[in-house]
Amino acid sequence: MFCVKCGKAISEGGSFCAYCGSAAVTHVAIAPETEDIAANTDNSQTMTPRVQETGARDATAAIAFQGGSKKKYLPIAAVVIVIITAAIIFYSNTRGGSLGRQTLDGSWRYVSEDSRGEYGRMGTFTFSGNKFTSETRIRVARHVDTFESRERWLDEFEAQKQTRGVEIYEEGINESEWFVVYGGTIEGTFSTTENEIEFITSDGNIHVYDFSQTKNTITLNILRINSTAVPPSSTTYNRIN
Repeated sequence: MFCVKCGKAISEGGSFCAYCGSAAVTHVAIAPETEDIAANTDNSQTMTPRVQETGARDATAAIAFQGGSKKKYLPIAAVVIVIITAAIIFYSNTRGGSLGRQTLDGSWRYVSEDSRGEYGRMGTFTFSGNKFTSETRIRVARHVDTFESRERWLDEFEAQKQTRGVEIYEEGINESEWFVVYGGTIEGTFSTTENEIEFITSDGNIHVYDFSQTKNTITLNILRINSTAVPPSSTTYNRIN
């Protein structure tokens, strides 16, 4: 063993250098370099899973954040979808556009009658695809106390049967009342725009109406026949099937 300060030999077991008095230092053996490499290799093996685990946690956190962002907007998207759906349904139920026309298929009817029971009118529209059938029945009746003389009463009965040359469906007369039911049937095609419906009859006439619709009713307000404007007259029909 040698002194680390002056380099002189120190006797085995000596605590101090006999030449300079410095304390003797016992050297600690250093592990071979291969052990350090092995140790580093072991550390790398134990660290690798931690890096992977950390990366997995980061990825999971990123996915969770993205998912949270998506969930945040889900309620808004749902509300938008509901609003759009409601708007489509409202439009199709209240207008006569291409969407509304689909709900026209079937039969619609209106009935009106005066308080005396002397005049009644019933109209029925039947739609199928772009075709329509319109049936009108008008009932005219007179009670015996309506006129001053029975002769006048009977004359009007005959006149009613000749009115406009339309078809007589039913007639009757007794001591207190007469009645005549007449009318006609019109067929053709139709088309709709946002707020109008156009009927083209089988004889080529064109009837144009202002048009509105709900689930169970349609309202027609006549605007013109062919190119001639006519006084407005509104009629509401109720769905019957």
